[in-house]
Amino acid sequence: LGHFDTPSEADGLAVVDPTELLGQWDDPEFQSHVTEVFNQSRGAEKGSLDWANGQLRGFVVDLFSGKGYRTPDLAPLMFKRIYDEIKTDRAAPGPEGLDFAEARYFAKRVVMMQRDAGSGEKK
Repeated sequence: LGHFDTPSEADGLAVVDPTELLGQWDDPEFQSHVTEVFNQSRGAEKGSLDWANGQLRGFVVDLFSGKGYRTPDLAPLMFKRIYDEIKTDRAAPGPEGLDFAEARYFAKRVVMMQRDAGSGEKK
């Protein structure tokens, strides 16, 4: 499974406030940030980010840290579960890994899971 190497408190990053982040998720400025991080991710040149080689992991960490947040503190198994659910829900066979829309949804699902866990406090 891989794990998420998240920045520590010493990095000065805040814990994600899921309600706040979900409230700004569809804002053009935030979506521009998502697009930029995806396009700069290792593997984006092929149009998708893989789980096994850490590309998707890097995208999520960079997405949150780029907005001043630490990656949500979820068990690595939960990240993999979200990935597997998105791959299973795919209407037609797609690329290995997740394409842009799927990777964006993956990151949103991470925030939603953090919200549902009730442990998102802003520091």
